[in-house]
Amino acid sequence: MPTSLITKSNAVAGTVPSTGDLAVGELAVNLVDRKLFTKDNTNAIVEIVGSSDANLKDYGAVGDGVTDDSTAVIAALNSGKDLFVPKGVYYIPNWTVVTKSTDFKMYGSGTFKGLNKTDTFIKPLASLEVRGVSFEEFAFVFKNVKTESGTVDRFYLNSATIKNCGGGVTLERPVNTFTVTDCYFDTLTADKPLRVGYNTYEFQNNWKNFNITGNTFRNISTVSGTDCNVMLIYGKQVAITGNTFDTIGAVGTFETFSGNGSNKTFTVTESGLNEGQCTLYLVIDGKDVEQINTDDNVLWTLDDTTLTFTTAPATGTDNIKFYYAGESAAIYTKARFSTISGNSISGMGKLPDGTATLNVNQIYGINVKGRGRGDTERNNGYNVAVTGNTLEGVNGLGSGIRIQNDCVNVTGNNIERFRWGVNGNTAVHDDSNISNNNIYHCSQYGINVIQSGTNCTIQGNNITGLESPTPWLAGELVSLGNKRSNGGNVYECSEAGRASTGGTGPSGTGTDIVDGSAKWDYVSAFTAGVYEPLTAIRVRAHSDTENYNISSNAISGCKKAIQVSSSSTAGAEISSVLITNNVLSNVTGNGVEFSDCNTITVDNNQYKGEVTNQFIRPINPNQNVTVRDSRTKTLNTNAVSTLQTWNTSVVDQAVRVTASVTAKQGDAEFAAYKITGLFKVSRETVIVDGEPVVVVTLAQVGSTATEYAITSSGAASWGGVSFLAYEGDLLLRVQGTAATPDTQWSAKTEYVSTTDASF
Repeated sequence: MPTSLITKSNAVAGTVPSTGDLAVGELAVNLVDRKLFTKDNTNAIVEIVGSSDANLKDYGAVGDGVTDDSTAVIAALNSGKDLFVPKGVYYIPNWTVVTKSTDFKMYGSGTFKGLNKTDTFIKPLASLEVRGVSFEEFAFVFKNVKTESGTVDRFYLNSATIKNCGGGVTLERPVNTFTVTDCYFDTLTADKPLRVGYNTYEFQNNWKNFNITGNTFRNISTVSGTDCNVMLIYGKQVAITGNTFDTIGAVGTFETFSGNGSNKTFTVTESGLNEGQCTLYLVIDGKDVEQINTDDNVLWTLDDTTLTFTTAPATGTDNIKFYYAGESAAIYTKARFSTISGNSISGMGKLPDGTATLNVNQIYGINVKGRGRGDTERNNGYNVAVTGNTLEGVNGLGSGIRIQNDCVNVTGNNIERFRWGVNGNTAVHDDSNISNNNIYHCSQYGINVIQSGTNCTIQGNNITGLESPTPWLAGELVSLGNKRSNGGNVYECSEAGRASTGGTGPSGTGTDIVDGSAKWDYVSAFTAGVYEPLTAIRVRAHSDTENYNISSNAISGCKKAIQVSSSSTAGAEISSVLITNNVLSNVTGNGVEFSDCNTITVDNNQYKGEVTNQFIRPINPNQNVTVRDSRTKTLNTNAVSTLQTWNTSVVDQAVRVTASVTAKQGDAEFAAYKITGLFKVSRETVIVDGEPVVVVTLAQVGSTATEYAITSSGAASWGGVSFLAYEGDLLLRVQGTAATPDTQWSAKTEYVSTTDASF
């Protein structure tokens, strides 16, 4: 780097200083060629500024932000030289896009400012390098389209600012190297800051070698149904690292309808929408109540332009609010062989005015999409590592990380306040690894995997829920309809705004309770012990799938911990499932729930406290089930009490159950038992009132075998342990005495179902 002012000069064209003319760091200038030279630390003479570079001011540009510099800038760009842009604001309201078909460099500290975001600044059809220059008020800054000719061998954008534009960089022509580093993108309102490639699968090798690092993206939004993706990348070999994203969301459009109490169908204006980009509200008691579809409760469907309710909305004027918006994503990639790491993403779903988008589903912090490795028609997007990113959602909207491809590793990410933490909601992808992530307060599912592939590992994740609704937070920006708990009550936001920073939040039972710039309505008293998410880990198959390892996860504060099943309409089978060494606490529903499984082992999972429903809950039908479980309960067992229940969900199989049980009453009485029972499960379909009904029969084969029954003298009269087949369920029952203190019963059990006679 030069260390002194110019010490040598020459006025002869073509003259270059020799190594003896300069000391290291000294400068020399050729006045005719307008070239500046220095000697570097290797004693080589290097050129700093060449005569081939045009200075924008030499073409008559003023740069005061007021004077029309359009003619001067066009002349400089068409000069055939690289361009130096001195400090200043170059206002170019009368602009015609400039095409660069030869390699071009532009550098400096000046700003180009268009008019009303109506034009594209440059159409690059060859290599382009831009450093330090800023751009404002363009439709796009750099854009080409696939129908044109030319290859961008190298696109390089460094330390540039793109602000108050429609879009940023859109390149559909082939790109061999794409580098965007240390740039600042702010308030882009119509299209993507970065888009490279397009969705035609045979061309996915046209875009490669991406480095997108150290950039900042703020206040990115779109209107109507336009997608709001900060970057959309196709091709291969991509590194997206160390970028910062904040406030990203699609604004969307509302339609309203009036119910009459009987009409279930309504026609929406825009065709081609899917349910994921739509949100539906009913006005009930003056409040907008979102109508959320779940697997168990479908409230509405959309078929092209036909909106159908399961139950007819009540009579009212404009009491049905139908909202649609484009999807939103900070990082959206269909590029294979990609690494997405160390990015900080916050404000997903938040709009620049401080409100939140109402497209509550199609919001993705990181969206990894494409088709599988073996798909010869649509072979793109696979082999992606998503690691070490931090993602913060807004009010439980959308997905933190969405995976829709083969060989995706999601590891070591911190994810907070989305609807789904990690969401694999697609029907085709293999070889997923979701491990060692911290997932906090995601309202519906911590990890949601919907697939029909093979090989999925869900391991070592920490999934933590919160009591629902979320506690009130000082200074939080809240949207209409948000619910918060405070002071033993639940409140719903009746006017969007920011909660007070110095107060204690809403109180009392009134309406429109003022809290900073927000207002709240009292809803009800707060009920403790109601948690979100609904399910910490959910696997849902839409066609046959196999090889799942769900292990060593720590789960607390949710309604269900682990749920494995197939779609109710698919009839798919999930084969070879291992659920082991998970730790659960504060689970208010089932601990482990599974159905439609063939060969599943549930082993050595630990539970803290009681689970409201069942620790382990098989649901019809399953085959080849092994469940090993341990539990302790304190019971007053003068009467027979159930210590454990198995739902006999297996199909036409024999079931062997072994139970080792110990009992302790105070410090005086002890007992230990081990029993084994054999049972046969069968089912048949009968017709009742013209409808098919499945009848499950559970019958014990022979009698229960007792391996040992060891008791202290006072426990010799206890009833001990036994099995009971009851209405399709198998019960492990215990009976002791009513004497004080209560008896502590501990059981280790093994439940095995099979058609193998040797078991």
